[in-house]
Amino acid sequence: MKKYSNKFTAVLMMCLMMVTAVAFTSCDDGTDIDTNQFKGGVHLNAFGPSPVLRGGELRFIGSGLDRINSITLPGAGEITDIQVVSPGEIRIVVPQNAEPGLVVLNYAGGKITTLTELTFLEPIEITGIAPNPVKPGHEITITGEYLNLMKEVCFPFDEMGDSVNVYAEDFVEHTRTTIKVVVPAEARGGVLKLSTAEEVPNVMPFEDEELVVVLPAPETVLDLTDAKPGQEVAVKGTDLDLVTKMQIDDFAPEAEGRAGDAADIEFAYDAEKSAITFVLPDNSHDGVIVFVTASAVKVACANIGMVMPTDVKAAPADGLRGGDEITVTGVNMDQVTDVVFPNVDKAVVPSSLSATELKVAMPAAAQSGDLVLNLKSGKTVAVPIATAKPENIAYNPAPAPAGDELTVTGRNLDLVKTVIFTGGVEVGADKPSATELKVTVPLTAASGVVKFVMTNGETVEGPELTVELPSIAYIVEMPGEDVEIKAGDILKVGIANESLLTGVKVNGDDVQYILNGTFLYINLPATAGPGTTVTLVSGDQSLDYKFDIIPATHVENVIWTGAVDITGWGGMQDLAWGAYDWSQVPAGAKMTIYATPVTDGEWWCLSLRVGDGWNALAGVPGQYDSPADGMLVVELTQEILDDLIARQGLVITGDQCIISKVVVEWENPTETTVWEGTYELAWGPHLYISKENFDGAKAGATLTFYVESASGFQIQLNPADWNSFATVAEWNETVDKVTYTLTADDLDKLRTIEGSKDESPFTGMIIQGSGTTLKKITYEN
Repeated sequence: MKKYSNKFTAVLMMCLMMVTAVAFTSCDDGTDIDTNQFKGGVHLNAFGPSPVLRGGELRFIGSGLDRINSITLPGAGEITDIQVVSPGEIRIVVPQNAEPGLVVLNYAGGKITTLTELTFLEPIEITGIAPNPVKPGHEITITGEYLNLMKEVCFPFDEMGDSVNVYAEDFVEHTRTTIKVVVPAEARGGVLKLSTAEEVPNVMPFEDEELVVVLPAPETVLDLTDAKPGQEVAVKGTDLDLVTKMQIDDFAPEAEGRAGDAADIEFAYDAEKSAITFVLPDNSHDGVIVFVTASAVKVACANIGMVMPTDVKAAPADGLRGGDEITVTGVNMDQVTDVVFPNVDKAVVPSSLSATELKVAMPAAAQSGDLVLNLKSGKTVAVPIATAKPENIAYNPAPAPAGDELTVTGRNLDLVKTVIFTGGVEVGADKPSATELKVTVPLTAASGVVKFVMTNGETVEGPELTVELPSIAYIVEMPGEDVEIKAGDILKVGIANESLLTGVKVNGDDVQYILNGTFLYINLPATAGPGTTVTLVSGDQSLDYKFDIIPATHVENVIWTGAVDITGWGGMQDLAWGAYDWSQVPAGAKMTIYATPVTDGEWWCLSLRVGDGWNALAGVPGQYDSPADGMLVVELTQEILDDLIARQGLVITGDQCIISKVVVEWENPTETTVWEGTYELAWGPHLYISKENFDGAKAGATLTFYVESASGFQIQLNPADWNSFATVAEWNETVDKVTYTLTADDLDKLRTIEGSKDESPFTGMIIQGSGTTLKKITYEN
């Protein structure tokens, strides 16, 4: 027994063409219709079946057949009721008066006559089906005439026309007038068909009486209102042995972690009681419980509405802080699976749960709003909660001078992360306690409402604060966030009290600047980099500002120009005796001395000495003979630099040349070192790196850990509260460095979360791990 579709497919058509040998002729009246099938004309390839049943369907295969306007059958005349399946296939119903003979297909301008005669089967007739209705698995009797010619019974299976078929070898009885057959479990009610079971079969439907297939029938459709998972349900009825599966339709596919549409239910059938019993699963949802038969027909047996918790209350419901335990009481509380706090994505599982209450700890990030209880059914219940907030706020001093420290007193101030002053300037709170916090009033702050941003992201407005502006020059307009500030460039800022400005320093050194109205243009040195300090000086007062300067990758300084003839071992000592600061030159820098020989093509030389007695400079040859292209390039090692610093700088001497220029250049590292030393990675003791070391780091910066070449090691990164934010996992290959990308959240934790080190306050990064020795840590923005 197998299923198939009664629809003709392209493959079936090919079969028809192969098994039905047909010869035909064609003629026309000279019009432009071409009957050649390869030229797109009207052409007949095959027709069938032959023999055919009177009242059965006759099919024609070819090309251009949609142009056929009538078909002539012997004894039946012209037939114009033609079903056009496609240009390549047409069908007609054979009239009862049709006789054997040649078939003619007529079209405008010609006709096609078959050379093979159409023949007929004996008149097969179905007169009845009994019993009807019938239960799957039981026997039915089909009566009629010439049923011995039919080799297959086709039972309806689905709405698409497919059938469940029983072939002659499985018939219980098969005579000229009777077919007895067992109804398959998959059969549905509908039109029964008999078939010759040939490659291109004759199919006879019995349309006088539809087959009725018995379905399971509950005594009543149960009303399961306020149902609970685990509840046992019994359904009585008839023919319940036909149930193969039970499902809850209209399930909650949108409920994450729950079953999708049509969730299955385990059940048990009791034949003696003619009843089915089942237990509602944990993921039960509002919907309809259905019996499902082997034929996939669904029969409703119960309407289900899941129970909801009622009288739900939270205690405490306000003044809540992270870590507080909340007790939620009500009826049917055991239906809760987990809870979702406002502003917290991940659901929290209760620490205890019963039919009347649950207990759950509040996450630190939770905000005021609705605490949502997720139920087993996929439904939710909301309970309002409110967090503790800063209150009773007062300021000292008030008015507050801009640039000075402001003390804020009140309640719940330990929940404050940052303070926003009127003007949009946000300042981090300095070690707030429950009753007090301190902040520095920004120089750009204006009088008005002060906002307090809590660690959970909520914002509370405090009283208005009057801000007194400073009486020194200060910056009021910084470069935009999209502006790249590079070493060696001009830094432009807007300032107030510009008339009081007397100087500008960068990293403690005086630099050139131009004041144009209220805009200040500062000449940044090539050595500037991340965390550069810019100081505005107003007489004996000053203000410092931090800037993250993009360091120059290549620094080139012309440290001397002129013309000194050193023929006869004269000397140029303009770079000695404190005239140039050699301590600012990094080891590895290159010094280039430009010289011109007195006589082209003749020997000349240069010699490097120190100012102290013109003695030889350590680490270099006594003299350099005729340097190529008139340039002497010397790498300044740490040994050379130490000698220049200790012994009064550089003296250049030699013979037969004129010195014209001295240049010192080097490459600035793009990485900023936050720690360097030797640390054997361990799970204790730990490596502490203070937050100040990350002042210039930005979100997205690459953190690089340099280690002794090793494999299979691990580094764990923690903020001061030991809540690990990253673990650099094991590697299989041997490496000497690994990287990690710092996120904005990582940097925020490193700079704000407070812990302790040796019983002293600490904020920054704590590192631990195993498997190798850590030598250096850098970051690169």
